[in-house]
Amino acid sequence: MNLITFVVILLLPGALCAQEQPKSYEVIRPAMYEKVLDLVFQSDEANRGYDFVLRFEPSNAPESQISVKTTNTKTQVLEYTSLSGNIYGRLNNILRNGG
Repeated sequence: MNLITFVVILLLPGALCAQEQPKSYEVIRPAMYEKVLDLVFQSDEANRGYDFVLRFEPSNAPESQISVKTTNTKTQVLEYTSLSGNIYGRLNNILRNGG
């Protein structure tokens, strides 16, 4: 019983001390993030009209996009990947540093 009381006494003063609040910063808004991805993964304006576009937005890897367009004679598949890492993380780093 004495050991438990002793430990509680040691913990209480630390709990009462003012602790530094974690820093917070604004994160990129989803709409702005999508606009940036639209700019990064631009499609050729002359070849618009893809049958479907798949966009991958992982939280810990570079974003990528696959666009598929079919015609009577061929299927065109285009794959785009961010070569500079995860765009969402880079945008948040810019905001964190006051950008």
